[in-house]
Amino acid sequence: MNASNQDRGWLRRNRWWLLALPVALALAAASAAYRVNDFWWQNGWHRAVTTVDQGEFVTTRATVYSFDEKPKPVDLRVRLASVTRTNEMRNWLGEPLPLPGSAVGVRLQLDFQAVKGKPAPYCTVFVVDSDGNRYEVEELDSGSNPCPPPGVSPDAATAPSTWSRTVAAAVPKRTKVAHVWLGVTWPDYVRFDLKPSPRPAIELPRAPQQGEQGSGAVR
Repeated sequence: MNASNQDRGWLRRNRWWLLALPVALALAAASAAYRVNDFWWQNGWHRAVTTVDQGEFVTTRATVYSFDEKPKPVDLRVRLASVTRTNEMRNWLGEPLPLPGSAVGVRLQLDFQAVKGKPAPYCTVFVVDSDGNRYEVEELDSGSNPCPPPGVSPDAATAPSTWSRTVAAAVPKRTKVAHVWLGVTWPDYVRFDLKPSPRPAIELPRAPQQGEQGSGAVR
C-alpha cells in the first residue's frame, strides 16, 4: 500500500470526527466567550460610560440588587471638586495611617446632589495614574463609603439636597495622576479627567490646613 492509499484510508476512518471538528471548535469558542463575559467583563471596572472634566457635574444611572435580588435603578449626580496633596491618611477603621517616605497622599473632594430626594448609592472610587494603575481611596471623614452622606443609608427615604465627601489614596511619589474613576456596579464607571492631565502627584497643591483659605483645586 502506497502513501496515497494510506492517506485515503485514514480520512475514511476519521471522516466523522473531521466533520464534527468545526462544530466542536465553534462550541469551544462560544464557551470561552461566555466565560470571558461572566468571569472577567462582568466582574471588574471595564467600561467608562461617561467622561467629564474635573469640576463638572455628571448624572449617571446604575442598577443595584437588593437582598431579594430584585433589580433597582439608582441615580447619582456628582462632581470631582478638587484634587490635592495630603499627609493625612486613614485605614478602613478610621485610624491614622502614617505614610512611608516613598508615598504621597492624594486627597479628593467629591460633591453630590440628591436625585429625586434620594441619597447616593454605595460606590467605589479610584485614583488612576497615566499608566492605568488604580489606587482605591479611603474615607477621611466620618462616612463608611465614598458616596452616600455620612450616617445616611443609600436606602433612606430622604437625603440632604447637597453634601460633600473627602477621601484619599496613597500613591508612589512621582506618580502622574491622570483620572479619577467612580463606579457603582461592574463593569461601568464614570471617569473624571484632571486639569491639566497628567500631573505628578508630588506637585499637586497642598490641601488647605484649618484656618487657611483656598479651594485646593488643581489648576
